[in-house]
Amino acid sequence: MSRHENSGLDRRTLTTRRAYAHIELLVGRPLSTKRFVIRKNTSHGPALLLMPQYTGTLAAARCLAAHGVPVVVASSDLLAPALWSRYVSTRKICPNFLHGPLPVLEWLMRYGKSAPGTVLYPTCDELAWIVARHRDDLAEWYQLYSPSLETLRAVLDKRELYAACSALGIGVPQTWYPETEADVKWVARQVPVCLVKPRTQVFFNAHAKGSLAKGPEELLRVWRDYRFGEIAPEILLDMRDGHVPMVQEYISGVSQGVWSVSGFIDQSGHLLGTIGSRKLLQLPREAGVGVCFKTAEVPRHLVDQVEALCRKLGYYGVFEVEFLRSGEQHLLIDFNPRYFGQMGFDIARGMELPWLAYLCATGQEHVAAEETLHPSSGQPEVNCFRDGVNLRWKLLAAAIAGAVSARDAKRCLNCLSSPHPSHVDAYLMRSDPGPGAAAIAVTLWRTLRYPRGFWKSIRPVSPEHASEASAQYCAEAE
Repeated sequence: MSRHENSGLDRRTLTTRRAYAHIELLVGRPLSTKRFVIRKNTSHGPALLLMPQYTGTLAAARCLAAHGVPVVVASSDLLAPALWSRYVSTRKICPNFLHGPLPVLEWLMRYGKSAPGTVLYPTCDELAWIVARHRDDLAEWYQLYSPSLETLRAVLDKRELYAACSALGIGVPQTWYPETEADVKWVARQVPVCLVKPRTQVFFNAHAKGSLAKGPEELLRVWRDYRFGEIAPEILLDMRDGHVPMVQEYISGVSQGVWSVSGFIDQSGHLLGTIGSRKLLQLPREAGVGVCFKTAEVPRHLVDQVEALCRKLGYYGVFEVEFLRSGEQHLLIDFNPRYFGQMGFDIARGMELPWLAYLCATGQEHVAAEETLHPSSGQPEVNCFRDGVNLRWKLLAAAIAGAVSARDAKRCLNCLSSPHPSHVDAYLMRSDPGPGAAAIAVTLWRTLRYPRGFWKSIRPVSPEHASEASAQYCAEAE
């Protein structure tokens, strides 16, 4: 680009183009949007995806583009993996969710006016809340498939969610909602080890799923950290006392397992389909993001419970509900009303949730129902999903730090390095190398910038748990 051509561009645009050029060198191929069109279909309007940092967003982009939908991805993070997928046709710069809901809403309104009829579906809790909270305004420009704010609040506020579960006889972990430090000390006398969690993660700046606390002093310290964490004031208008954390009994998921029931339910309350998986590994171990899943046959009573819960709350759309197995019980611990991390696993097995959401948002619920009767040709032999980039790096670092034995780390790394037709990776795809390259760059950058957080993510609850987790992963993922 010549100096004359540069003169008409602002600094942000120039920075973005230079970043694109650097990643083109890293990937080893040009990232021209003209080469990203996978299947042209003029009958399909575009779909807008935010939060391309998430693996669920990447899975949605790949799925929708395969059906001929022009995919638009917006982000403030130039290294967000989905931004560099060849399945993306257009890239936009939008405000960071850390700045609160108002800048994101204003940007959505501006973009919607410039591209009316675009399909918008939530890729994160924050966007799910924005869409529900401002559904009438956004519906003037976007095609949506979003339940009411009342429904989303009941799903995203765990206190309301657990109350609904109790009313239906669905088991949940023993949970307390201490409002004062005296209440916290009382809880500490009831359980020696517990988890402190935010009641909602919507615009919770810490973005922590939970922290393990052992003993009264640590519990009080962790509770204070969460209690005085920043949460957008707009959220507190809809979720009373949403800034007060909850305390939950700690049940080890290493040997018992976390079960995931995901699927789609339409606005009439008809369950179009479900599919199951079991979490083999999450980081951090005590309360973190899943990085490895395996196919699991979902018990029928769990499907019935999820369907009953959706109907009671008035929820419709894509869902992922997590159950923690404790003995013979399955306890509901979370409900995700949007795209989720291991969604690429479901897509690979024939459950194309983003496509179902797109069809329903465009008024084609009958076509979505037909799709579930005659699912697309998935890969029935697929039985394992993993985030290979994070697993490789964290296993290597954990072995160096002594958090995992060298023998266990070597075994797991060998397992990860062995190509297997039944395994699906969150980022790495031979025909779409950009996201994998970006994920590697992001992982290295985060490690250098946040060393304490990185150490917490690889530190096991105990050495025994580390050995058990690595042995379980290798045995079941091989």
